[in-house]
Amino acid sequence: MIEKNNTPKLLSPAGSYDALCAAISAGADEVYFGASSFNARQGAKNFDEDEFAQAIKLCRVCGVSSNITINTLLHDREINDVLNLIYSAASLGADAFIVQDMALSFAAKKSMPEVVLHASTQCACHNRDGAMRLFDAGFERIVLARELSGTDIKTITENAPYETESFVHGALCVSHSGQCLFSSIVGGRSGNRGMCAQPCRMEYTVSSENASKKGYPLSLKDLSLAQHIKELCDTGVSSLKIEGRMKSPEYVFGVTKIFKTLLSEKRNATYDEMAALDSLFSRSGFTDGYHTKKFIISNSDMYGIRSEKQKETTRILEKETFIEKPTRKISAVCNFSVGNIPSLSLIYKDFCVTANGTSPIEKAKNSGASFESVAKNLVKFGNTNFSLSHDDISMNLSSDAFVPAGVINELRRNAAEKLYEKLTERINIKRLDFPFSPKRLSESEKNVQVRLYFSQSDGFDRKIENYKNIESVVFPLYAFEKEGEKIKELCKNYKLGVLFPRVMTVSEKDGAKKTLIYARNCGASFCEVSNIGHFDAVKETGLEIYGGVGLNITNSLSAKYYAEKLGLKSLVLSPELKLAAVRDIEKSEDVKYCFYAKGRLPLMVLEGCIVKASRLCKKERDGVCAYLEDRIGASFPIKAQKRYDTDFPCRNIIYNSVVSDILSKKELYLCGIDILCISAEENGISL
Repeated sequence: MIEKNNTPKLLSPAGSYDALCAAISAGADEVYFGASSFNARQGAKNFDEDEFAQAIKLCRVCGVSSNITINTLLHDREINDVLNLIYSAASLGADAFIVQDMALSFAAKKSMPEVVLHASTQCACHNRDGAMRLFDAGFERIVLARELSGTDIKTITENAPYETESFVHGALCVSHSGQCLFSSIVGGRSGNRGMCAQPCRMEYTVSSENASKKGYPLSLKDLSLAQHIKELCDTGVSSLKIEGRMKSPEYVFGVTKIFKTLLSEKRNATYDEMAALDSLFSRSGFTDGYHTKKFIISNSDMYGIRSEKQKETTRILEKETFIEKPTRKISAVCNFSVGNIPSLSLIYKDFCVTANGTSPIEKAKNSGASFESVAKNLVKFGNTNFSLSHDDISMNLSSDAFVPAGVINELRRNAAEKLYEKLTERINIKRLDFPFSPKRLSESEKNVQVRLYFSQSDGFDRKIENYKNIESVVFPLYAFEKEGEKIKELCKNYKLGVLFPRVMTVSEKDGAKKTLIYARNCGASFCEVSNIGHFDAVKETGLEIYGGVGLNITNSLSAKYYAEKLGLKSLVLSPELKLAAVRDIEKSEDVKYCFYAKGRLPLMVLEGCIVKASRLCKKERDGVCAYLEDRIGASFPIKAQKRYDTDFPCRNIIYNSVVSDILSKKELYLCGIDILCISAEENGISL
């Protein structure tokens, strides 16, 4: 069990070297930043190879933990490069690595067992089971989903063997992290690969029945929990995270400074402090709707955009912001006694270095040096990141000593260089052999089977006669509640599966399990799961676990992890993969590999209901209840999905505006796929 500190660490963003300096100057305990690739903010300035090394060294000198973001999905050809990056950064002294792809928990821990891994928020951890599964996979800290309430955070954190990290301020994704394909499928820029085009910040029209409303229904206000610091401290969370690697150094400095003050004083923000945060950046103010569960009642209060007035306020404030150079206090012990070689020792935490002069100290011809005259030159650390005050100097000084300024300066420079080298010396990281060679597999035609997905039982016989070689049929969990006996009768000659919801928070497990048991009694033999945190709920019902589309499997090692470590016999590969990449994923004879071939892909999973927020909701129901129309007229169906802790409001799933259909592509049958996933519904909506 992790010993919890009542004061969480403050983790600040660094999208550039200047932002890193700003975060450290403002008092961050930890910072997170990425190299030039493999991180979820490819649009940030990030760091080139030299800057990256200097950034890690700066953190070590200043006593700040460096958390390196490698939080994107990987392809086979990238894995060895990423492992080399981790090794290089760990050798430089990086403290931890924030990871999304399960391939890295598998590969990094095998090859470098000493490295510390943090599970990215892209892992979509929203319950205790998920946190434990991630811990078992080698993650020492779990970055929790932003949609969790304070109660949920405490439940996941309490008496846990892992650390937890929770977002406390900054931009919110409207979709659950790791479960958004909007930018990827519609715009060709994958959020899971660090290239999100932010379609959620664009203007849309929400249409429901005979009414519609134009605006920004996907643009959430920025999160701020500055007025909940005291209760966050009580949850036992290890680290509070400020979002903002795309933000300016001035933003990073200002927000970090305010939150550092709040944590140091263990209090909530005042009205003036909230106003200062708003001036730095907000979208029509802030929201704490998920943390407090206010979104259940006042969902519409969570949405906002950035006004021109707010932009101008921020521009003026940034011009007035002065950011000091990041430094850390050190102490000094020096000897300037007549007849002896002068020496200067610099001390920082457990580190101590000593520089010696070349000639003994001579007697002064007139008056000797004073403490003040020596200290005046001794504290001038110039361009270094060290600072020394008169009070931290212990000096052995003869009253008649002659101490030239040049001697002091030379000792200071030499000692500072030694201390810097001591603090930043390379670390010997144990690296074991981990042979992984991406393969281009040969093309061979395969007799594939079909897995059909239904949203409801109506028209089942008519829909199913369009397909042959059916491996199984799948219905969503909620369908069994409504028509379990009917599904049982219709599917008695087919292998029957359950499609589990993408999200199940702490309070929903019992309700979901109850329905799963009923589905099992109706003949279901397996459950397709898209989140590692749902495996235990399914396992406890006796159903076999299949891996769903939301597991984001994009490489051979993540497939291997789910197959070998967790025992899954069926895996749906990520729809973001090109067919050539699907082909090159190494296949095992013990696993059925599946790929989504026809239907509307789910683009977003929303915790709240944008139909209700737009005041267009007539009643709560499962099924398509509205449409989201973009500026070029593309219409995206919005499906309501029941929550298992309350009947109100629904979650939303937003589907693609078009029905994807690659069944006619010859390459589909040459890439080693065993099962084609097909929506049997005429509107293409079933996942």
